[in-house]
Amino acid sequence: MEIYIVVIKDFFKSNGIDYAMPVDLNQNSFVYSSPAKALNKLNNLAYNQKDVADCTLVLDEPTLRIFSYNGEHGRRRVMEIVKKAIID
Repeated sequence: MEIYIVVIKDFFKSNGIDYAMPVDLNQNSFVYSSPAKALNKLNNLAYNQKDVADCTLVLDEPTLRIFSYNGEHGRRRVMEIVKKAIID
């Protein structure tokens, strides 16, 4: 069985070092049994991100969206679909 996880990850730079913020699994990941449902969630999240935050979409691929925050150098948000196989 395969599952599809939509994950939101945030990154930022400080003093020339690139950091990843921890992923809050209760709020920043969504699990689906079909790729269509996962893609729908990813598209909704990306649409809301552009609508709410002052950011620019810098990479738009079928299962990956990367946003760069306009007012904060080095800060970006990655939204992606990760496919995992579950062994019964």
